[in-house]
This record gives sequence, structure tokens and C-alpha cells, in this order.
Amino acid sequence: MDFDVETAIKVCRQAGYFEHALFLAEKHNKHEWYLRIQLEDIKQYHKALEYIGRLEFSEVQSSHSSLCNSLKIWDQLCKCISDYCLFRMILRL
Repeated sequence: MDFDVETAIKVCRQAGYFEHALFLAEKHNKHEWYLRIQLEDIKQYHKALEYIGRLEFSEVQSSHSSLCNSLKIWDQLCKCISDYCLFRMILRL
């Protein structure tokens, strides 16, 4: 059965089924959705940080600016992500 994952996540989220939405977001690598739910709905900031820590460098790097802008994450978290990306880039040199 085919379904649009983002639509399913939105429906679960609107209905208050946050755990179901998190499951779908994580399973289908919808990182921004996963973080939105953790930060905006459930307010489990530590789990959002743990999730970011499990992502590959390229996933963090590619979604860094949109995560900070669209999710309105605090300045400290944005700085932390920027520092992490910079640190990983330096290690590659």
C-alpha cells in the first residue's frame, strides 16, 4: 500500500498521535518533521538533541539552516549545530 508519508505524519500530528508521527518520521528519514514534533508538540528537547547526534554529518549539514529557520530553534542550538559541522569539516582536512 502506497501512501504519502508527509501527509500521514501531518494527520497523526493533528490528531495528537505524536508517537505515531515520530515513528513515521524516523522510519522514513523525515528529520525536520521528527524534530518539529519533538520540539513543538512533545517538547522533549533532549530527545531532539539525541536525534541530531545520531544523524550523519551530511544530514545535519544539509538541513542545518532550514532546521534553525523553520523550527525557530534557539540561538544556542543553532550555534551548536554550526560548531559541530565546522568541527567535522576540520577533521576531514
